[in-house]
Amino acid sequence: MVKKLLSAFYLFILSSTILSSQCGNLYIGGVFDGSLPGGTPKGIQICASGDISDLSIYGIGVANNGGGSDGQEYDLPALAISSGDCFWIANEGSNTGAFQSFFGFEPCYLDNIANINGDDAIELFCSGILEDEFGDVALDGTGECWEYLDGWGKNSLGGPNFGSFNCADWNFSGTNTNDNETSNALADVPYPAPDQVCPAVAPITLGSFDGILLNSNVSLTWTTLSETNNDYFEILRSADGSSFEVIGKVEGNGNSSKMIEYSFVDNRPSSGVNYYKLKQVDLDGRSESFDVVMIQNKSNDVRIYPTQVVNSINIELTNDKLSTLSILNSSGMIQTMIRLNSSFNSVDISDLPSGIYFVKVESENSITIEKIVKI
Repeated sequence: MVKKLLSAFYLFILSSTILSSQCGNLYIGGVFDGSLPGGTPKGIQICASGDISDLSIYGIGVANNGGGSDGQEYDLPALAISSGDCFWIANEGSNTGAFQSFFGFEPCYLDNIANINGDDAIELFCSGILEDEFGDVALDGTGECWEYLDGWGKNSLGGPNFGSFNCADWNFSGTNTNDNETSNALADVPYPAPDQVCPAVAPITLGSFDGILLNSNVSLTWTTLSETNNDYFEILRSADGSSFEVIGKVEGNGNSSKMIEYSFVDNRPSSGVNYYKLKQVDLDGRSESFDVVMIQNKSNDVRIYPTQVVNSINIELTNDKLSTLSILNSSGMIQTMIRLNSSFNSVDISDLPSGIYFVKVESENSITIEKIVKI
């Protein structure tokens, strides 16, 4: 429950957005229009810029010949993919085996959604919202900078554009460069980095991941509801929520269909805020990371009380350093911000509605955060 309440607060603290829905982690990696019999193979390469445990929140739509968006037409499977991995959705028409013949491996998926003709735009949706777009759904691509007739386009942005397509974010082979080519490996202008890793069943189903400060140590606990080829967990820590380092390793249980509890104790947390990330590694080296847990290692320089508040909160400072106090609601929105200029401060919050808030006292070298309940 605390983790869910803090999720919006993390958005305020962290330099990068943490999305529990995992939207923002997938993009259109490339498009391909071949010239084997029947104009095959045709393909859409999809790539991950972050770990995704369930691809079924994503789907694809194709706008043919500038006909406008038809919305989501193809649903991705309920499988997992790791950051940096790509896979292909291809169309071979009646020319069975065309993709294998040209690229040397089978596509992960065959579907008519990939029946693209070099002038068709493509949309990628997450939970029904447009996340990435190739081309312009309202334009026939013929003669446009993004035309890929008998050629290809490759994303150089490395992530989604959220509907703001720009040809400068892509590399293009030029039209008709695939003419008379029968193999990508031997082509004059080969498609770059066509390799793929097909989505697979997530190696674990995480039940929970939490932490608590106990006697100046941070105790981390997590549970798995199922495990498949689970080798081990890495525990990573960060002082800023951006740069993480590995501080420990816990062995996994391989395969399991029952709930398993794990724990790890950090005996040397940094003063102030500590961010912890759990990374799972399976037996073939694939990995998946999970949402961040934030633990406040309280400073002896700041005391915030009471935590059950009717009218005002008290802040005691044991040093003379200038500090800033912020009060945020459970969605991470700042309600009050003031300067603290004395060792004892009483702050009136009687005007705030009842609910859960976070009091943050920040000085030059430390941050202290306390959760309070306004009655």
